Amino acid sequence: MKARHAKNGKQAKQYVSSDLHGRLRDALPLHIPERSAELLREDLAIARAAWLATKPSKPSPDFLSPLNQAGESLDFHALRHTCGAWLAIAGVNVKVIQSIMRHSSITLTLDTYGHLLPGAEQDAAKQLSVLLSQASA
Repeated sequence: MKARHAKNGKQAKQYVSSDLHGRLRDALPLHIPERSAELLREDLAIARAAWLATKPSKPSPDFLSPLNQAGESLDFHALRHTCGAWLAIAGVNVKVIQSIMRHSSITLTLDTYGHLLPGAEQDAAKQLSVLLSQASA
């Protein structure tokens, strides 16, 4: 990404290998039409109407809705957040996630995705135990 298009005004690198690009191309429509946000909302409305037609016993007011009860709306930034969340869940180093997400500080990255690392404390204690066992051997 050119610096003039980045929020922080710095040139950004995109870390997408040829293999990943091919897999994404096959799995996702990478050509995004100008009306993509509108099309997404239209598709969502069609999916919600089809779901409601199945007469669910407890219809959720938020399910397949572009706006939830908390007033949060569906947007493309949520898709960006999904990328960061998937990286965290996959166990990618937080500093690497910071770089990929182009966060200005590690604090922002940890505050955003740190809750997705359940059991990290137990894993750290286990790794420390293994390290100490190796050191005393």
